Parts: sequence; C-alpha cells; structure tokens
Amino acid sequence: MPSIQLTPPSDRYLSFTEREEIALLTAQAVGVREIARRLGRDPSTISRELRRNAATRGGQLDYRASIAQWKAELAARRPKTPKLVTDERLREYVQDRLAGDVRRPDGGPVTGPKTPRWKGRNKPRRQDRRW
Repeated sequence: MPSIQLTPPSDRYLSFTEREEIALLTAQAVGVREIARRLGRDPSTISRELRRNAATRGGQLDYRASIAQWKAELAARRPKTPKLVTDERLREYVQDRLAGDVRRPDGGPVTGPKTPRWKGRNKPRRQDRRW
C-alpha cells in the first residue's frame, strides 16, 4: 500500500490531518455541525465524508482516518473508465436520445413536445407562462 499523503492536492479535498480530527471528534460524540465549525468546512462536507469513507469491516460504521484516506485515494484514481464505455445498453440509449430517435417499448416513435415557433428574441418562452 502506498504511503498516506499528509497534504491534499488542493484545499478542495480533506487532508489526512483533517480526517484525523474528524475521527477524534466523532469518537467524542461531537455533532457534524460542530466538527464543521471547528475545521472551517461545510457541514455537508463532513457528513459526506462520514458516510462515504467510514470503515465497514465489522458491520458498523466506524470512522478511521487511515481507512478514510485510503478510500478517498482509491476513489480519486485516474484514469477512470467512463460509464458509457462499460455499459453498452446505456451508451445505445444515450446515442438514440441524442440522435432524436426515441421509441416506445412497442417500437413506435415518440413525438417530442409541441413548442411555439422561435421569434428570435432572447426569452422565447415567456408567452407560455400563465400568471
């Protein structure tokens, strides 16, 4: 296993020291909002970190900084295989939708919604609104 990077690539990502602080405060039963206040991060960042990178080996959601760092580095690896490459059915669906070839399960074409003719103005849809 490669060594843990103590500094994050940017301020956008949590560092290992921040993850250690989260682990300590979680063990002390400090709430998510208080942890966020102490670290100067958004509460959603902390709750997402606790949900995504918790250690689940014992059947419980225990948060350990080293496991969380390993999971975060594992998820951030590049290059990732795009979903459209791996899922042929999804790729065909997206290609058909982009081409405008949308069909019902019985094979019949689906007509798109009726839209008013564009008049060349900046806000063409305002006349549709009923106030």
